Amino acid sequence: MKREYQIGNDQLIDHILKLWNLGLEESQRALIDLIRSLDETTRQEVLQVLENSVSGEGRAIDRLRTSR
Repeated sequence: MKREYQIGNDQLIDHILKLWNLGLEESQRALIDLIRSLDETTRQEVLQVLENSVSGEGRAIDRLRTSR
């Protein structure tokens, strides 16, 4: 039986970033598919957070939480 869960964008972005930072190739491929399926606004927000995290501009999650 398929279950559907609703979480907020902040929670979604936190989970995506944590999984991405594990660096597992299989997880990253799955996350890319997930990111592609998001609505445009959420997708852009996720991509910005990932870009900031990867480029070493401090802790992206902390900045994300303080910006809201």
